[in-house]
Amino acid sequence: MHERRIDTYAEFLNVWDTAARSLRPAWETIDRVAHLDAPDHDDYVRVAEELLTSVKNAAVPVETMLELVTMVGPAPAHAAADVMVAALHEIRSETEARVAWLADPVSSIPNRGWEPWNASDRQAVGARQTFVEVARAVLEAAPQPPD
Repeated sequence: MHERRIDTYAEFLNVWDTAARSLRPAWETIDRVAHLDAPDHDDYVRVAEELLTSVKNAAVPVETMLELVTMVGPAPAHAAADVMVAALHEIRSETEARVAWLADPVSSIPNRGWEPWNASDRQAVGARQTFVEVARAVLEAAPQPPD
């Protein structure tokens, strides 16, 4: 079980990191596109739709890995992984709001710049660090297989 936990925790972190990193380019794209003088608003809408598709799918592999973390346990690792997934959903939600602003910049949705990203990213990094600490404690407390 010890090796299985190590592999599962490592893969969960890898998949989560990939998903979290995949959201930042959307913000960078929005910044670039928002400063362009597009001749037609439909250009903004098209970019926003493309970004939204990638953003919506970002958490799917993480949720699959969360199921595996739940199966190998124990409860503290599962709880810490849940917090990481919630933090990823927060980043995704903030990204979706920014994409919505790009699609309709004259709406009531404010362009708050990078502040929402920075806040949700700090929260996510903290959740990740907590998971690493919990996972390390779980693995250190578990009996080691003989050499």
